[in-house]
Amino acid sequence: TTYMMTPDKDYGQLVTDNVFMYRPKHTGGFEVMGIEEVKAKFDIQSPAQVIDMLGLMGDASDNIPGCPGVGEKTAQKLIAEFRSIENLLEHTDQLKGALKTKVETNKELITFSKFLATIKIDVPIQLEMDKLIREQADEDSLRRIFEELEFRTLIDRVLKKENSAGGVTMATGSKTATAKSAPSPLPLFPEEGGAIQGDLFANFTGNEAGEAKKSNLETLETLNCDYQLIDTEKKRAEIIQKLLTSKILSLDTETTGTEPMDAELVGMSFSITENQAFYVPVPNNREEALKIVNEFRPVFENENSLKVGQNIKYDMIVLENYGMQVKGALFDTMIAHYVLQPELRHGMDYLAEIYLHYQTIHIDELIGPKGKNQKNMRDLDPKDIYRYACEDADVTLKLKNVLEKELKENDAERLFYDIEMPLVPVLVNIERNGVLLDTE
Repeated sequence: TTYMMTPDKDYGQLVTDNVFMYRPKHTGGFEVMGIEEVKAKFDIQSPAQVIDMLGLMGDASDNIPGCPGVGEKTAQKLIAEFRSIENLLEHTDQLKGALKTKVETNKELITFSKFLATIKIDVPIQLEMDKLIREQADEDSLRRIFEELEFRTLIDRVLKKENSAGGVTMATGSKTATAKSAPSPLPLFPEEGGAIQGDLFANFTGNEAGEAKKSNLETLETLNCDYQLIDTEKKRAEIIQKLLTSKILSLDTETTGTEPMDAELVGMSFSITENQAFYVPVPNNREEALKIVNEFRPVFENENSLKVGQNIKYDMIVLENYGMQVKGALFDTMIAHYVLQPELRHGMDYLAEIYLHYQTIHIDELIGPKGKNQKNMRDLDPKDIYRYACEDADVTLKLKNVLEKELKENDAERLFYDIEMPLVPVLVNIERNGVLLDTE
């Protein structure tokens, strides 16, 4: 038997015969909500329909838009009649008047809202109960740390409480098993996670490993695309001429690590047309690598082409380590999405699902899960990399085409083009120069 201690109505969807909500009341005390209580609260047939209710009526506190103009009563009526959002959207011909117009006009928003309202229960977490037992703190060590850092309030709050309470305290945390992000302090630049405090020098790396693949999404296997491995000098010369003719260039780098100042270049991918991309492998030998990168100097330094990237700051730092400066106007899809939706996640895998209904190849599929046995991109044959790398450049171009329209529609163009994008080269310069520290 499990009790979820939360006032959040979203958790009603997780209630079962042996899972209950232990809900604090505003007036004091608690109420226990099982299946029948959840059904009665929302006037629904099963707790799973909490998701459909939230998908229709929305939830401002969790940034779930819902269907504009549909409140709780209308949502209850629709769920009672159609039982699910999917069935409702398949039978909108049975609706009438303004309600029919609202639902049909906002089909994508309703589907997206249901996705946001769904608490993910397939997160790969191993539960080891013994490790959750709270042990007595080493008060002397803790006090030394608090005094060194001048955490005087914590000394009183934690250590005195521990003495009086016999070492038993209870902490409450934010939701971890949800597809949503909790509100956070506004960062200057977003982290991948979306709900993490930002960092001026943040590296936007990594995506959400282990997420369940969604069968209704397109993949590379279902897409008709032209991805090419450019592995000879002749092919490189031909592609360079092709890239120089385009006013828009989507680019991405494959490297040996996530820290751009340390990472070595493994390859470069480019896209100038949707569903077409090119991957240029770069050898381990520094001299040969510099020669190949230098061949693309006219492409990178072409000030007449817009350079598009997903966290392009990372690519710019890596390329500058090879003597290459990216010039011209910039469009960073990650920052564009941050400007539009600062509290959501901004990783490419997530953006591709939401905006393109597309499931990308995940990096773990190539190099394995995180850990000591994880491979390095340098360990792989270019033939095993090029489709993944080409997809990155292609998806980034597609995201740019969608997000630039959203920036315009949301009156966010000035913030993005005049403030955020000009700051990227400044941050590249700052990060490459670093900060001088007296290590003594």
